[in-house]
Amino acid sequence: MTGTIDTHTCPYCDLIFSYHEEVKDHIVHDHREHAQAVATIEMHELPHD
Repeated sequence: MTGTIDTHTCPYCDLIFSYHEEVKDHIVHDHREHAQAVATIEMHELPHD
């Protein structure tokens, strides 16, 4: 591990999140017109230290 924290930007706006699951939740709730695009994606991400 490099000791850096990866960030993930929403593809529909400029918000930045620590986890992929947060991006998915944001899209489902704040970009409802794109919710179907992420509805079936399963995120498997380990928590940051």
